[in-house]
Amino acid sequence: MTNDATKVTNHEMQRLQAEFDKSRGFHQLPFPPNAIDHKHPLSFADKLSMAEFAAIGLGGEVGELLNGLKKIRRNLAMKGIETVDPQSLLEEVADVYSYLLKLGNVLGHDLEVAYLEKMCLNLSRFPALEQGQQPTFIIAGPPGSGKSSVSSALEKMNRKGRTIYIEDFSQNPFLLDAISQGRSVFESQEWFIEKVRSFLARRSSEKSVIVIDQSPLAIPLVYGHDFYVGSILGRSDYLFHLHNYLRLHGEFERAVSSISTIYLTADMDTLMHRCSAKGFVDRDWLVRIVERFHIIRDLSEVCIDTTGMSLDEVVLRVESLIED
Repeated sequence: MTNDATKVTNHEMQRLQAEFDKSRGFHQLPFPPNAIDHKHPLSFADKLSMAEFAAIGLGGEVGELLNGLKKIRRNLAMKGIETVDPQSLLEEVADVYSYLLKLGNVLGHDLEVAYLEKMCLNLSRFPALEQGQQPTFIIAGPPGSGKSSVSSALEKMNRKGRTIYIEDFSQNPFLLDAISQGRSVFESQEWFIEKVRSFLARRSSEKSVIVIDQSPLAIPLVYGHDFYVGSILGRSDYLFHLHNYLRLHGEFERAVSSISTIYLTADMDTLMHRCSAKGFVDRDWLVRIVERFHIIRDLSEVCIDTTGMSLDEVVLRVESLIED
């Protein structure tokens, strides 16, 4: 028999905290009980005050945890006493956790989703200590930036000791329905992840330089995030998607020795013109995607604005970076 308590998630813990706070009149602090219940929706100032109160409470609980550790350290230094009251410390940790849950509720954010998204980002920000043998260059950028055209041109150069992965979205059997109708989104996203995984698995024993068309991180944190925020991708599917990317990145790290990201971009009119030629003409969607791609841009060593540049010019610039 399975104990249902083992299935409790952070999402459910947030709900439990919200129910507790409301039943005790804590949910509207620092306002008096029922003082803001009639306000729909809450003003920005009200939400800010509630977030500030929760953050202050969080700081107070962290202070109590630190004070407990201080006493342990002091007893060790002054008296040579090596004693720890784990129950007391755990109670303080639980208080910290409760205020994190409360703050997540006040801000209206799912902490489990936020944590996994940040972990996906941190894997790219902080390289692993143990790495593989293959130096890797990622050519990243929003739709229309020229990354696939550049990757294809690099492939035609047929440089010895170089392996190139090109993201051929036209082969994705789910993509059109995902973009146009919001159907098969989960399958579409997983298709991209499995393509990258298959590419890496086939070359795990090679020592060649790897060039990847598109940052794998964009699959969950740009496109997946946009689908999730737009309520097109369900929460459980998005969580599965994030976990799957974390596993993929672990496999990625075991294969590569270094990762350098070359970010391509262009002005919005240029991106729209190039995307229109491929059948993508939703400007609002593209604006959202470009804005979200800033998280990839911030991780990049080099940014190339391809507006007004010929393909040959961009290819030569990227080739020089890879050769260096």
